[in-house]
Amino acid sequence: IWLDGLTFSTNADSSGAFRQPSLTIIGSCFLPESRNELDVISALSAQLKRHTAFFQGFRTSQLGEISIRDAGPETTYRTFTLTLKGEGAGQ
Repeated sequence: IWLDGLTFSTNADSSGAFRQPSLTIIGSCFLPESRNELDVISALSAQLKRHTAFFQGFRTSQLGEISIRDAGPETTYRTFTLTLKGEGAGQ
């Protein structure tokens, strides 16, 4: 797995008082032998959610935008986006 992008932002709620964090991780995964990229991407998402220090301040995580990319003859890899949001973010 490698990271292609990382975006962190905070937004005030409607009262302007509470800061709502949002983190988007964009990455890719390539496993030439086993071809189980989806399992590895899902495991990464689960590990980050279980890591209390990393997940502190976030309430939800959503794994999405998984796609297959060509990297040459008979070679593909998967890309993904993982979005973590704090309480009330995105509402």
